[in-house]
Amino acid sequence: MVALREIVTSETVFFFDLDGTLVDTDFANFLAYKMAIEKVIGKSIVFNPQQRFNRAQLKTVFNEISDSQFSEIIRLKEMQYSGLLSETKLISDIANFLFRYYKSNKTILVTNSRKSRAMETLNYHCLTDKFHCFFFQENNTTNNKFQIAITQLGISPKNVIAFENESEEIKKAKNIGVETIINSTYFKQ
Repeated sequence: MVALREIVTSETVFFFDLDGTLVDTDFANFLAYKMAIEKVIGKSIVFNPQQRFNRAQLKTVFNEISDSQFSEIIRLKEMQYSGLLSETKLISDIANFLFRYYKSNKTILVTNSRKSRAMETLNYHCLTDKFHCFFFQENNTTNNKFQIAITQLGISPKNVIAFENESEEIKKAKNIGVETIINSTYFKQ
């Protein structure tokens, strides 16, 4: 395995995903859903550290809920999250790359998170000033956050090193020519 520092040049642009890559938000996300579900339908969920609870799981686990209950759970979950930021934690291996390169290279947040939640998380962990620009869920009009960022920034995908933990997102990055993608397995080799 080639050391990352051996392939970084002044032209390298770093793309960082947020949830599960730069910051572990799974437990806070779970707790916010748990509180909202209990309030709206009086049922509970159990934390699974192997899988992030999301909207699709909500529909699968509670397929009998109405559209209005679903919307209310999502609304309450979003309101709860900011009070649970203390349950989030930096993923140190990835954060260390950000701290090492944010002054010498462009560092871009490329996330499927909503802007308000992403900014709350970044502010809580004092990361906001470590990024040159941000791409949020609201920017993602093509269902490929990497393509949007590359197009809007006018950069070559060959100059990008992406930090991403989700396999579907990794495939999307590779499909548009991003050759170097770092996830947690990189640090276990």
